[in-house]
Amino acid sequence: MICTKLNRIYFLMILFFTGISYNVNAVTLEVGPGKPYASPAQAAQQADPGDTILIFPSTYTGSNFIGDLHGNSSALIYFIGVDVETVIFSGGSQGLHFSEVSYIKIANLSFTLHTGNAMNIDDGGTFETPTHHIYIENCKFYNMGASGNNDFLKMSGVDDFEVWDCTFANGAAGGSGIDMVGCHEGWFHHNTFNDMGSNCIQAKGGTRFIVISHNWFENGGQRSLNLGGSTGLEFFRPQDATFEAADLDVYANIFIGSTAPIAYVGSVRVHVVNNTIITPGNWIIRILQETVDINRFEPCGDNSFVNNLIYYTDNISTHVNVGDDTAPETFLFSNNLWFNATTPGNSTPDLPVTESNPVIGLNPAFENLNTEDFHLLINSPAKDAGTTTSFNTDFEGNARPQGTGFDIGAFEFPGFLAVDWADFHLEHGNSGSVNVLWSTFSEQNSMQFEVLRSATGERWESMASLPASSNNRSRNDYQWTDSDPLKGLSYYRIRETDLEGESHDSKTLSYFIESEGKSILCYPNPFKSHLDLTADLFFDGEIFIRDTLGRVFYQQKTGIADGRQVRLDLAHLPSGMYVLEYADQYYKILKD
Repeated sequence: MICTKLNRIYFLMILFFTGISYNVNAVTLEVGPGKPYASPAQAAQQADPGDTILIFPSTYTGSNFIGDLHGNSSALIYFIGVDVETVIFSGGSQGLHFSEVSYIKIANLSFTLHTGNAMNIDDGGTFETPTHHIYIENCKFYNMGASGNNDFLKMSGVDDFEVWDCTFANGAAGGSGIDMVGCHEGWFHHNTFNDMGSNCIQAKGGTRFIVISHNWFENGGQRSLNLGGSTGLEFFRPQDATFEAADLDVYANIFIGSTAPIAYVGSVRVHVVNNTIITPGNWIIRILQETVDINRFEPCGDNSFVNNLIYYTDNISTHVNVGDDTAPETFLFSNNLWFNATTPGNSTPDLPVTESNPVIGLNPAFENLNTEDFHLLINSPAKDAGTTTSFNTDFEGNARPQGTGFDIGAFEFPGFLAVDWADFHLEHGNSGSVNVLWSTFSEQNSMQFEVLRSATGERWESMASLPASSNNRSRNDYQWTDSDPLKGLSYYRIRETDLEGESHDSKTLSYFIESEGKSILCYPNPFKSHLDLTADLFFDGEIFIRDTLGRVFYQQKTGIADGRQVRLDLAHLPSGMYVLEYADQYYKILKD
């Protein structure tokens, strides 16, 4: 079993999402046209721990330098855009530059057309006191305004951080989506990268304990992941590091295209596990050593490549490109599926060591290669052909089985409940549809399926019956009408009834419809212990806050008018997603 440093990341998650109190005196500092502050940098001069710098829609063209700003473990400082599509930092050398900061969250911001780095986060050159506890969520980086070594997100000397649900598109020809120098204890997950230049993510200069998981990398440049690199000695953090990168975990990602999806470069103890790699351009893997000093630096080695699914063509020159001064004989290759779609009989990879239990020359049987649906069909040779590891979720977050072999690739074939996926498409009014993917696992062909709906997560009612097919994965779209208006939060399940009459329900799926023409502003969102409501019009009525199971956690009668602010004390709510209902309007809110 492969060992990881995930426990460090889990500790970081627990620290952030649970048990953190909040500064009851926190304020919201509004930024934008007609607001008290013209820029985030100006507002930051007045910010204290727990405060929210709320950035309203506009195009912000100046560089914003923010230094020596610190929240604390009990109260972060938030830089939150009202709407990621309309809060845009554009042009100039950079949009935001954070230096020597800590306990900061950045969310819902867009960056474009910068000539330096779109967002720069560093330790100010004080290597002994890194910037730390930085959280970046739901930000968009697109169309870099330069073609050199320019990065969307540049991080130097940053520890204890997380970047998730962000998009990166059309990077600089010589730059990275994310570039790390001497960073530690970080997690990149559920991000999307398209059309990068040099690479999507680069980790070098003594970077250590990084997890890269559940991301989508498409046309990621020269090296989608540069796991290591080449760094000037004066920039290493720590200064005596003996590697470019170490203890990196890369799992459950999708790679499409790029010259080489995976590059181990002066790195050690790097695990690349359960990824799906599609049509790389020249190499699948590179093993290189660009920082060479035999008296200081360890040769690139002691790395692993396990349970990966590689679908490639005759376009590649070699499977693995091995450079000088490396230790390829120390690599572990195990349980990978190699399929040359051009000439399947020529699928045997040329590896530097003998691989254990490979699957060679067998079509992986994707759901639909043309639409980039890389789920496995029931007859896929990747099913149950992997080795069990400690990386226990797939690309969609589904649990991988314990005690038995994993599937190869980023997707785990579903378990024995027939329905494993459902997407409910609902409209305002009283009509709707459900698009259902199911998988049956026996030769029985008379299983019955039905859609169940609940307004509260209890008292389920049948909505529609669905036909089923056996031994197959199928998608079908079903229409129905509902006498109740579909708005706010509704709950759905799929029920399977087998030949013996036993019923099995899928997990509960919630669906949320926002009200049209919303005119109430809820902020900060995410929030810690309070939520502020403001409105330009008069509203009066009962406020309800429910969790995704429909349980009421908060109820209050109040009125809002003429821009007056109403503050809701929600410190008692556990962390998670909620729905706020007020005056026939519905809002998704998140308690950190």
